[in-house]
Amino acid sequence: MIIDYQHALTWFETLPAAQQYPTQHPVYIENEVAQLSKRKSCFLLVQSGSDFLYLAGHVPSSVEQIQDFESVRGYGGVITNTEGPRFAQLFEQLTAFLKALGFMVGFIRCTPLLANQIYFREAAFFDRKTVAIALTQHRGLSDFSVRARTAVRKAIKNQVVATLTNESDDWQAFYHLYNARMQALGATDEYCYSADYFTALAKWPLAHLCVCKVGDEIVSGAIFIAVGDYVEYHLSASNALGMKYASTQLCLATMSEYWSAQGHHFLHLGGGITLAPDDRLLFFKAGFSELSFDFCFVKWLINETQYLDLKADFESRGLPTNRVIFYR
Repeated sequence: MIIDYQHALTWFETLPAAQQYPTQHPVYIENEVAQLSKRKSCFLLVQSGSDFLYLAGHVPSSVEQIQDFESVRGYGGVITNTEGPRFAQLFEQLTAFLKALGFMVGFIRCTPLLANQIYFREAAFFDRKTVAIALTQHRGLSDFSVRARTAVRKAIKNQVVATLTNESDDWQAFYHLYNARMQALGATDEYCYSADYFTALAKWPLAHLCVCKVGDEIVSGAIFIAVGDYVEYHLSASNALGMKYASTQLCLATMSEYWSAQGHHFLHLGGGITLAPDDRLLFFKAGFSELSFDFCFVKWLINETQYLDLKADFESRGLPTNRVIFYR
């Protein structure tokens, strides 16, 4: 049931385009986990006849720690071709397998466009809304809100140019731009990446960098990951000039047209920074589409008795237990 990276990669690439989601791809998983200390990637595959259940994420690299499973940053959850009792049977097999290995709990970030939280019912919890552009129906600038169209025209008027690039210098420049922006925002380590991470993405044919320039200066950029029917708007950043000239709006407008022409079905922009309905980032993204999806997470109790006992112990000592994996 635990398969290695190469097996996962070979198997994943046999899936129909509608089931190949960018942040479920084994290359994406490996790149994300490489940024984590004391964690290793984990690919799970359960099969029964033609039925399958795939789940990927990361686990502790040492068996001395409490064993848990967690989705990588972004969106994960199960990919399966069955449901109802047949899915339940596969999932029970997987849960029993991991319990026997000493696993206690799993934290799964579901994929909004796949709506794969439906397999978990009461174990799934709504977190926030996300936004996606339906590329198969995309008609260009006219699809966007007035504020988004105005911003794109502002960028063009100020001679901002958006370009797809695979130049190593552009990837390096975006790495510095992105981390500078994260530091300015006071972002946690979770949102900061090493130079090696960007180098790895630059070598992956499914990761694409769009940069916006004013003259020779890169004022903003964004990484898109295109897999199967989907494109994920992964990392984005602007400097002061880029924000002044609405360069990110031009980037999204340019790339939505590009991905539509490439035959992809959805460009997923993600959600906001906070859970507030008036979150500024969510408001920004909603200017490009009225199509929204639910982002949910799942608390997977692999060994419920052990989990609840540990939680009660933490609470008796006045320690916080408000996260699914509260003990780390």
